[in-house]
Amino acid sequence: PNRTGFLLTLEDALRSGRQSAGFAVLCIEFDREALFGEGGDSTAGARRLSELAGQVRGAMRQPHHCARLGGSRFGVLIAHASEAAAEAAARRLIDSQERDAGVPVAVGIGSYPGVGLSADEVLRHVEIAMHRAQQASRSAIAVHKFGFESWQRRRDRVEAGLLRAAEEGRFRLAAQPRFDARSGLAVALEVQLRWRDRELGEVAASQFMGVAPERGLVGALDDWVLEHGLLQQRRWRAAGHRLRLNVNVSDWQLTQPGYVRRVAAALEAAGCAPEDLEIDVAESALRADPDAALAALRSLARQGVRVMLDGFGVGTSSIATLQRLPFTGVKLDASLAQACAGAGAEARWVPALVQLVHAMDLEVHASGVDTEAQRAALLAAGCEGLQGRRLGAWMEDRALESWFSLPASQRRP
Repeated sequence: PNRTGFLLTLEDALRSGRQSAGFAVLCIEFDREALFGEGGDSTAGARRLSELAGQVRGAMRQPHHCARLGGSRFGVLIAHASEAAAEAAARRLIDSQERDAGVPVAVGIGSYPGVGLSADEVLRHVEIAMHRAQQASRSAIAVHKFGFESWQRRRDRVEAGLLRAAEEGRFRLAAQPRFDARSGLAVALEVQLRWRDRELGEVAASQFMGVAPERGLVGALDDWVLEHGLLQQRRWRAAGHRLRLNVNVSDWQLTQPGYVRRVAAALEAAGCAPEDLEIDVAESALRADPDAALAALRSLARQGVRVMLDGFGVGTSSIATLQRLPFTGVKLDASLAQACAGAGAEARWVPALVQLVHAMDLEVHASGVDTEAQRAALLAAGCEGLQGRRLGAWMEDRALESWFSLPASQRRP
């Protein structure tokens, strides 16, 4: 994966890391002059870089995700790892280079939670540590030291600001279109919560959604998105734009008593039809409380609400799960959009996965479509819907109004 893919992996880790043993991140840069010489890129240097990528993976002893961040720089996320485990992996890599008279390497290291609260912040901090390591005259390691007290103070500020924003209703929605793969026409808009605090500025969702469960705000935030999203959809319909509304539901909210009734009440209050609403459900929600999740999904389906399994293809969902639960379709995980356009094994089995889901009469939609190559590969694989930055950006207020003001044919990617 590239830098974008690595940031997506970090975001997933941040969502789950608060309930687990955390993780460690490494930023690894090999000496570019030793690789390519003074003249810049070379065929031999590119071949050597590919070999070094394999050596990076070989230095890891625990489950990990590796990406090329650009040039001769790599990022590695080690799941359920401490700072000490990351240092040991970095030392193995450096030792192998020094033993074989290889390429000098600088490694920056950070561990969650001290390394930061958002994907961008985590990567920025480990890259800063890597730049410190580069100041040494030979291969070196530098560890990011944010300090737990500083991290806790920042988290406290996010928590206080979130509570204040909830009381004052200082949230807004951003929307991203999903397109029919064949016609290129927009068929749905996914809406997500955005928050800008008076003191903190724009706060990433990965930061405030990690605090929300601890303060009992998850349900309130989910309800806010649903209710305001439906009110926006009513305005779209009044202006002649027939697009479905797509929202996410948290694991906790789905299994709470009364959730389905609140969905029905919100639809009635906004005057929207159930079939015009799509609710994305994460696989983790099915594991948290299977019986409650099953009851809620069946009730939503009976109402006529479309229910999608989000992040499909990278978890443990079985075919039996898809057959047993009343899903309208699945959303492929964003990492599969990247893999589908590559040269690895995933490029071959993603189309097979799409065919398998189609065999169960379910739709297949893809998110995270960031390049033309990904769009073309997913279209060839048979996906019905495509969504991502290559096709349409996240939009708010004026940008969304401007987009709607275009004829439908001009709203295509």
